[in-house]
Amino acid sequence: MPSNLITCSLLDQSGTLWLGTFGDGILYLNENRFEKYDIDMADGQKAIYISSLTEDEHGNLWFGTLDKGVICRQRDGIIRTLNMDNSELRTPTITCLLADKQGHIYIGTSTGFYILDVKQNKILLKTRNQQRLTEEIVTALYKNKDGLIWIGTRTGLRIYDEKNDSLYSLTETDGLSNGYIRGLIEDEDQNLWVSTDNGLTCIKTQKGTTEKRTFVCKPFLGGEGLENAIFNHNAVCLTKAGDCLIGSSLGYIKINKGALTVPHSQVHIMFTALTINNQLVEVGDEHNVLKCNIQLTKSISLDYDQNNFAIDISAMNYNKQQKTFYLYRLKELGENWIALSGNQISFNALAPGSYTLEVKASDLGGWTSEVSELEITIKPPFWQSIPAYILYILILAAIIYYFMQRQRKKHQETLAIQKLEMELEHNTRWKRIRCVSSLMSATT
Repeated sequence: MPSNLITCSLLDQSGTLWLGTFGDGILYLNENRFEKYDIDMADGQKAIYISSLTEDEHGNLWFGTLDKGVICRQRDGIIRTLNMDNSELRTPTITCLLADKQGHIYIGTSTGFYILDVKQNKILLKTRNQQRLTEEIVTALYKNKDGLIWIGTRTGLRIYDEKNDSLYSLTETDGLSNGYIRGLIEDEDQNLWVSTDNGLTCIKTQKGTTEKRTFVCKPFLGGEGLENAIFNHNAVCLTKAGDCLIGSSLGYIKINKGALTVPHSQVHIMFTALTINNQLVEVGDEHNVLKCNIQLTKSISLDYDQNNFAIDISAMNYNKQQKTFYLYRLKELGENWIALSGNQISFNALAPGSYTLEVKASDLGGWTSEVSELEITIKPPFWQSIPAYILYILILAAIIYYFMQRQRKKHQETLAIQKLEMELEHNTRWKRIRCVSSLMSATT
């Protein structure tokens, strides 16, 4: 063996075994002996740092390199390259390659994800969702039977639905055992197995009545026989018998078909602590909230200035070998469950009103506990209370009555003045008439 630093392998359509190495280029098996397959680049250097291998439907071999971009060895022996000078690639560092049966080569790099059309020898223009992957460091690629492209990164898993240009994201919050993805493989039951920097995760894909997908993650950590296992980069395969083999520092780990059933004990979620404005609430203290232990409390009522609070929860007597995730929701605010990273639910400036807090435990693999509930009431401040609104109505009515009375009085005063003016005018006119009559009588 010319090199011990093997990075990738491929058994091509003709039955030839190819190996990629770190520093010694490409090797192939020739009559029980590995020989070097040298590729001279245009700059006179050789491609010696190989990261990935794949073969398209026409029998062309594709090599991903860490410093020379993508190299294609056509079936007729002609070599062609894809790099920053002759394509849309923004880096020469190729991390992984994947070929499908529709004439596409999927390229993972240190600066994102690309799709190459083999027939046109051209990288396809990026769609809106592909643009979102531009800054990702891609660590693994896989296309499952449903046509979904699974893209492993250092911060989680991205699932790209090429047909509908839909992009989904899974992280530790969604149930991944770790965000750094090392390998991806699908078993015969269409479960996708993900090797990470902290255990394995099995993902089931669910499709509803619409095209939208949902994903259920079941993590397997150190408590499931994976103690000290460090998984190798893209060291995964599916055997003819249907078993998944995943390479690690402990050798390969074999996952048998139907190995997902794990018993769970009955779990009831308890509310274990209440904190208001960062102060722990005790029974009968100055907060005047708890009349008995919160574990026995069915409802709490808080003043408007107590609406920054947190509630601790616990799955009592839960099997610690399994990783527990807690999910909660306020029933009145929507149907979606929110996954917790720990076991404390925090609320900031919760609006006045009545709520039902629902909490459950889950392994994010299909099992969930019974739902526990706590009724929460946030009292409004006095100026938003019913008595205050009644007072506001009375004050408004009094103001309206006052102005109506004032207008009425003003109107009456105006009428009185008009009447007085009319009487004065009448008397003045009568006096003039009498005066004129007197003068006429005297003249005659």
